[in-house]
Amino acid sequence: MENITAKTPWENFMGGVPMHLDYFDGSMYDAVKAIAEKYPNNVAFVFMGK
Repeated sequence: MENITAKTPWENFMGGVPMHLDYFDGSMYDAVKAIAEKYPNNVAFVFMGK
């Protein structure tokens, strides 16, 4: 497979924002569960007011 590169003329105007972001490697359930375990006294998720 051929590598494709794109021009990024906006890169010099991004300030402190990185060009690439690392995302959580898991499901939404995994993310909510991890936060609920890390902060057990806080609300981890609100759905329809509950």
